Amino acid sequence: MLEHLNDPLPVLVALDRALAAGGRVIVSVPNVAHLWVRLSLPSDAGTTWTAASSTAPTCASHEAELRGAPPDAGLSVEELVATPVPLPLVVPPRLHGPVLDAVHALSAGAARAWKGGLAYQFVAVCRRASAEPRCDRPTKVVVVMPAYNAGRTLRLTYEELPKESVSLVILVDDGSKDQTLEIARELGLEIFVHDRNYGYGANQKPATRRR
Repeated sequence: MLEHLNDPLPVLVALDRALAAGGRVIVSVPNVAHLWVRLSLPSDAGTTWTAASSTAPTCASHEAELRGAPPDAGLSVEELVATPVPLPLVVPPRLHGPVLDAVHALSAGAARAWKGGLAYQFVAVCRRASAEPRCDRPTKVVVVMPAYNAGRTLRLTYEELPKESVSLVILVDDGSKDQTLEIARELGLEIFVHDRNYGYGANQKPATRRR
């Protein structure tokens, strides 16, 4: 959710200072150079695109800008992964099945083949650029999982978390109609529930406001 901050650099600097030796920071940001965004601009908006790209927050940018941002915070990009549009999250559950899985797989392949134009988000794995330790005090790692009709993927996502490094897992449910909340309770997650579906951006903010 760095894209919702006016200035993400202080957050990245703080993460760098608190990072344990050998630790990693995972930064996930939208790709503002996605083909759909470009096509949404007026046909004569060449200068508009340049301006929008150069004035957008560093964390919501195209591939080159993302690679250049972490070093300013003392971090080094170790790996950069392009992710596709999360079709299972935006397509109604009644339409899930082999066809959607196949389309999603093709979308993922296209995003990897043309990161700059078809990646929905960039996920950067960053490490500290300097080997010197920055912080001796223990750190608390809180994982916030925004969810909407995530019954098919929640348990799998949770099982992939490095439990030995995570202090708390918070699920923010955005008015799910499926088994998301039931599964979250089975997993013992701390849960915040919205009274209706507010959308992806709004769903990321409650946990950070309360912590």
